[in-house]
Amino acid sequence: MAERNCEECGESTQIKHLGKIHGEYLCKKCRASVRKEHRKETKNQTSEEEREKIRELSRIQKSAYNKAYHKRTKKETVETTEPKIKGSKITRKKPKSNAYLSIEDKRQLLRILIKKGLTFEEAKNRMDNIMQEQSRIRAIMKEENKSEDEIKIKQKELLEELWNY
Repeated sequence: MAERNCEECGESTQIKHLGKIHGEYLCKKCRASVRKEHRKETKNQTSEEEREKIRELSRIQKSAYNKAYHKRTKKETVETTEPKIKGSKITRKKPKSNAYLSIEDKRQLLRILIKKGLTFEEAKNRMDNIMQEQSRIRAIMKEENKSEDEIKIKQKELLEELWNY
């Protein structure tokens, strides 16, 4: 390890054991003696009131340190609730129509209807009416206990009617 001489006593010590006081590098023994002399000087120079203030400040500092220490070491227990188990949420099933038209199909159908002479609003209303009619017919056929295949065939016929207008 690297060593250096103490500037007060001249003793060779390791650098990690040297401390700096008033710009001088001192060994442990010299630092202790300097601190001891400083304490004696401050006791002799101060009056009784000032000493009492110093004691009060040291008590306050010590209590603050202890509070902070206890706060750091003591883990505050917080009431923990049981974590909610995440998973799939139960949702209502939306009524599914088998007469689904994609956005592209709707656009294409609108273009065809407009070319045939309908206005945009009329074409849009016609498409909405056919879709509502399909869902109404589907509900009626379900009540009559028709099979899914028959319902799909009927819906396809309504779509073909819409395309062939």
